[in-house]
Amino acid sequence: TVRDLLTTLEFYTSVAGLTVEYLQEEQSKDFDQLTANSGTHVRVAWATDGAVVLQFIEYLAGGDGVADLAHRRAGTPHLSFYVDDVDETYARLAARGDIALPGAVTEMGEHGRSFYITDPDGVPVELWQSVGKPRDRFNRELI
Repeated sequence: TVRDLLTTLEFYTSVAGLTVEYLQEEQSKDFDQLTANSGTHVRVAWATDGAVVLQFIEYLAGGDGVADLAHRRAGTPHLSFYVDDVDETYARLAARGDIALPGAVTEMGEHGRSFYITDPDGVPVELWQSVGKPRDRFNRELI
């Protein structure tokens, strides 16, 4: 669930390279029943990188506040996107000037390099580059 659907879509399309596949508005008793809520009116988007589909929902009516998100806090989602060149990604985002970046890319032992940013709603988003020995998409070393 997001505060502003268009802002979120701009972030994920420009930062993570997702493509928006479908947008719709929903205002129905079925959705109210599904979400144990009443009087809901939402905008929904589905975005993909070809392998994964993310669904983003903005409540236009019937929403209930904002979650207090932090990577260290249980219940906070964590998204991780693989990038080909983490240094280039860091530099590209730094040039934008609209995303808070950590001081540097972090070396994660001999298997990766990474940094975190947050999306417009505060969700931690990791940008990860595998390095060293070949690894699968679950970051397991290939034998």
